[in-house]
Amino acid sequence: MNRKIARPWVGVVVAVTVAACGSSPSPSSSSTSLPSGAAPSAVTSAAPGAASLAPAADEEAIAYAISQRKTFGLRSDEAWVREVAADPRARTQLLDFPMLPEEEAEFARRQTDFETIAGIVNAYAASHADEFGGVWIDQARHTVVAAWTRNPDLHRLAILAQLRSAGPLETKLVRYAERELNALTDRIFADKGWFSSIGAAPRSGGEDPMNNRIELQISSANPDAPALIRAHFGVGPDELAISSDGTGIALQPRGKLVITVVTADGKAPGRNTLEPSWMPDRPDGRECGEFVGYIIPPGGVLTVDCAPGGWTVTIQGRAGEGWLAVGSGHVAVPSGGKAELTITLQEGANLNP
Repeated sequence: MNRKIARPWVGVVVAVTVAACGSSPSPSSSSTSLPSGAAPSAVTSAAPGAASLAPAADEEAIAYAISQRKTFGLRSDEAWVREVAADPRARTQLLDFPMLPEEEAEFARRQTDFETIAGIVNAYAASHADEFGGVWIDQARHTVVAAWTRNPDLHRLAILAQLRSAGPLETKLVRYAERELNALTDRIFADKGWFSSIGAAPRSGGEDPMNNRIELQISSANPDAPALIRAHFGVGPDELAISSDGTGIALQPRGKLVITVVTADGKAPGRNTLEPSWMPDRPDGRECGEFVGYIIPPGGVLTVDCAPGGWTVTIQGRAGEGWLAVGSGHVAVPSGGKAELTITLQEGANLNP
């Protein structure tokens, strides 16, 4: 089980966390599975040309940029987002949507101020741990928020005296101290073997300071699993929020997926900068790979572990500062078995831009 805060985009305690984009799956719709031990294979043709995909992809990128700009407290009206996207100076180096250099500079300056304030809050909280509920950056509102189980206004004044300025700093009254929530997380991790007795598997979890609770993600087909888990640890839903994929997919053995990438003339790609990504047919949190960046080897053959079910694999090549799909295919991975997928790159695909 991974220990992680469930929503890294919204509340950032000390530094900005940017989601990795190499192998994170995105949801689709249907599901496919095969009996354990089967070894299906698939051969695909090249991905559609970039021109046919560009309009839909552009609109998705605009919508995503609008959403993320709102989250990070940046100008987000559609006209401005489109203007930035069309500006040749725009880039995606700081965050994963286009920003102008002056926007990056302003955002970076703001983060430096936020991190300084958050650091002082954490230092102050070390001697007030019984009442400290956590600290986070409210990006949308451009402020740092510190939570306390008692006397939030008095704590704010004490911190502002150290800052020698007015912040930005807000305080909030909460029920649980951070040390209580951390202790609950430790109990859950120490007892993770128990989950199998109710047909569940813990997947990830950690403190959510913004909501003053622990968030736990599980894989289970047992609808009573959340209630049974809270009863086992003696806590209520206000302290332990539980989300389940409803399938128990993590309880099933993973399968091996062997991906073979060949050029349009059937040859190995050789040295390249191609990267794979994968999308499950069913949006239930199933995983492929190990949340690390993957590259296509010169020989073109890559083997990864995947949860059973249907997967669409896309091979991406660099295109300027972005990425372009240059081949894709679909395959069903059996539980505990092996699946093979051959992807033929589109003709003229740039392997080493």
